[in-house]
Amino acid sequence: MNNLEVWWLFTKLKLKKMWMFKANLISQSIGMILNNIAFLGIWWLLLKRFGSINGYSFREIILIQGYVGIVYAFFYLLFAGTTKLADYVNQDRFLDLQLYPVNPLAILMTKSGSASQFGDFVEGTTLMIYYCSTDPGKTWIVLAAIIITIVGLTGVSLFTNSLIFYFRNLNDGLTQLVDNAYIGAAMYPSQTYSPIVKNIMMGLLVIPLVSVPLESARGLTHSAFMIGSAIVAILINVLGYFLWQNGIKRVESGSGGGVVE
Repeated sequence: MNNLEVWWLFTKLKLKKMWMFKANLISQSIGMILNNIAFLGIWWLLLKRFGSINGYSFREIILIQGYVGIVYAFFYLLFAGTTKLADYVNQDRFLDLQLYPVNPLAILMTKSGSASQFGDFVEGTTLMIYYCSTDPGKTWIVLAAIIITIVGLTGVSLFTNSLIFYFRNLNDGLTQLVDNAYIGAAMYPSQTYSPIVKNIMMGLLVIPLVSVPLESARGLTHSAFMIGSAIVAILINVLGYFLWQNGIKRVESGSGGGVVE
């Protein structure tokens, strides 16, 4: 079996395990959907009172909510196991990922996800279907925007978390960096990151991987700009994989236990 087949096999096993506990799956999914609906309700009340907020209408809030729900669900259910890399390295459990004759990345990527993300997926898909039904011509642009952001977020996670192979003291900041790269940096940049880090994240990550695709879906940016976003998403994955592969070599060679203290 190749790496892709192994990744898909372990992913299917993970999803089947979640499906076995139907009561937990349903309750967590419904809870997440209700939580997200409450968020929409707050925005509906605000927009009903003020008409629009910073140029956003309720229809565009539906787009953003659906977009985030789908991206979040797909990333954490399928690819976000890389956020667990620091745990494997620091707890000396990396060998657990090397028990199979494939790239350990294929196994690591399946080590994430929870039942509540099915709720995000259902709610996000429903909202996106509604949004696209009001403007069918944007369907393919919306789909492309979602794919670009998922691929980009996967690359960002792989790149930032692979740094643990080289600098163990980055451990505490890596999780925050990945979790907040698409939310905290955009909403609260001055409180979350220093100006230099904020500008790098906004310029190299948030703008091309989130803002441009989302603005294209809104019809405010020409869809051709998403070609640049797609290139950035591919490059960050290539760079992330390069860091990962070299980090694996450090581990296998026993160079400082695979990391720099």
